[in-house]
Amino acid sequence: MTMKLAVLKFRSLGAAYQVANQTTKDIEIFELSPLGSQSQLLLSSTRADFESWLQSQVALCKEEVVDFVVISNISPLVLKAYLSQLSHKPQESLLIVESSSLGAIFQVAQRVAEGEKADQKIIDLRCLRTEGGPSYLILTQIQRQDLAPILNASLKVTEIPAVNAALSPFFIS
Repeated sequence: MTMKLAVLKFRSLGAAYQVANQTTKDIEIFELSPLGSQSQLLLSSTRADFESWLQSQVALCKEEVVDFVVISNISPLVLKAYLSQLSHKPQESLLIVESSSLGAIFQVAQRVAEGEKADQKIIDLRCLRTEGGPSYLILTQIQRQDLAPILNASLKVTEIPAVNAALSPFFIS
């Protein structure tokens, strides 16, 4: 069975708790966090009907939902990156992807993990837990054109083609 990850952002903390309260033993609450006056809820499951269950829950509080993304077959590498369990040094180049949508960042990270070459690595995947605070993904050995099919206007992308040694202390080794 494939693991699915749902990333939901709500206008209130109460809405996140309301949806979390409806989970069953086969749906794991991966994270429930306040984001200023908003909140985010990450759920994971291998249930075949997980997406339809989510749709029914979201329909109950649709005016509270700011963002809603489901990623099928989530890569363990992506989850490890989010939990700060990966430690890759930057190599020759960096690509930083930022968005107010953690779901969008997870989608980019999943795309990288699915096609990961030996030298392409996820360095960091984070969500700043403030209202409107960006989520970000730092990648090494990946150029903008490698991700062109999934990049859109909601993603801010910064490319650093030659990493200077001055950046090294900012990364776990």
